Amino acid sequence: MTRPTSLALPIFILALAGLTACASAPTPRGSQITAVSTHPVGLYFVGLDANDDGLTSRTELNAGIKTDFARFGGNPSATQFQGWTTDAFGSSAAMPTFLSFDSNLDGVVTAAEFDTRLVSEFNRLDKNGDGNIARSELIFNVQQRQRGPRNDRERDNEDRLQR
Repeated sequence: MTRPTSLALPIFILALAGLTACASAPTPRGSQITAVSTHPVGLYFVGLDANDDGLTSRTELNAGIKTDFARFGGNPSATQFQGWTTDAFGSSAAMPTFLSFDSNLDGVVTAAEFDTRLVSEFNRLDKNGDGNIARSELIFNVQQRQRGPRNDRERDNEDRLQR
């Protein structure tokens, strides 16, 4: 009887990652760790890559902006905008928010404000200025301080929990 091997590699990688995590020593308190992250608006830009070439061009951006604003059926309310933000960025709390689009703070996001904000975000993330956003331009490192036990008592409690 033969077994399917399509899951063998992912299972091996997960097991190896688990062993590595178990074998590694805790990071000392106050040391720096690096995490990789992306901008929430980057998720939106990736979704606009109509030809699936791994790049979002200004043409794709402009088409996406026009299509998405038309879906509002006019100037969106804050509630409509919140729904769009959840779909486009993955969370209603993700930046940029309704207020950052509403540049004159009149409680309405116009087509011009929508376009201006998204083009501004696109330009900010187009690190090499070539008019395209590659996925690699959306990734950034985050330095974070590692928190750990502050004293022997906390260290003893942590050791007991790990046993």
